[in-house]
Amino acid sequence: MTVRKGRAPSLIDLYVARRLRQRRLALHLSQEVVAEGLEITVQQLQKYEHGANRLSARRLIAISSILETPAAHFYAGAETLRLVRLKRDDVSLMLDICDLLIAWTDAESDVGRLEILQLVQGAVRGQQLKERGPLAFLPRPVRTISPPPRRREPDRASAGW
Repeated sequence: MTVRKGRAPSLIDLYVARRLRQRRLALHLSQEVVAEGLEITVQQLQKYEHGANRLSARRLIAISSILETPAAHFYAGAETLRLVRLKRDDVSLMLDICDLLIAWTDAESDVGRLEILQLVQGAVRGQQLKERGPLAFLPRPVRTISPPPRRREPDRASAGW
């Protein structure tokens, strides 16, 4: 992704860019059709969709009209971004987080969100198991405390009783 020298896009810029691309694809519109409707070049639309250029309010309203959705659609779920603390130069991770939040926001029910959560947790567990090696499926050993050894009492028959 090409970004202006010295300035990486913010997480919210990337989030809006991802929502823009997602909506265009959901409507099965090509970049050419949307760019023509906006009277911009395809290259400029690509820059908007990748977060390389920020969308002005005027441009966002025009895009929302072409994509037949309210402008607020592009910010849906963005309030959770304030919880994410990342370095601004980690663009790849920021894009992954945006995609995850979009999927979470677009889930139509609690069941859908639970499935997303379980999928992510399963992937994390899978990575942890992979790091533990080929015997990862075995449970980790549990440390038990053994009782103290029993004292043997002398045999009364041999003791001369």
